[in-house]
Amino acid sequence: MVIVGMMNSLSAAVPDLCEELTGTWAGRYHDPTGLFNPGNFPLRLNLQYQAGKVYGYTLRAQDASAANFGAQAGAYMLIATCKQNRLSALYFVKNGTAICGDPSTQELQLTDSSTLSALILPYENAMINADLNANLTKARPGSKMNAKLLQQAQRISNASINTCH
Repeated sequence: MVIVGMMNSLSAAVPDLCEELTGTWAGRYHDPTGLFNPGNFPLRLNLQYQAGKVYGYTLRAQDASAANFGAQAGAYMLIATCKQNRLSALYFVKNGTAICGDPSTQELQLTDSSTLSALILPYENAMINADLNANLTKARPGSKMNAKLLQQAQRISNASINTCH
């Protein structure tokens, strides 16, 4: 009985790292399938956690060469579920009128409030799909979000997202 009580108090003390996702994240991604130019490319995201959901959008990158993710702020939207330190059902979709995509089938166990290692971004369009691997670190906690882009990500989340194929 004493051990069970101690275990319950220890599990209650584990912080919810989902709440720590709010902020600007920066790092690099690569395409292990080779559909895009080989190499690691910069990626910056603004993310906000709200009641079990993560909403975000890409920020302009200096090198926007691969897949054009960094061509402009809000070119791509990220929507995911985050509960009990697990990021799941992640969509990474091109912002526009015909939103399509499939969610990542892999969960990411959050273990650190300042790194997102091995984040899978499910990239899809009408012709191809690929799981891009991203490694990001928190560049700024609690950064100011662009209200218009945040609302757009929330609208996409509330709509039904169809597969591109």
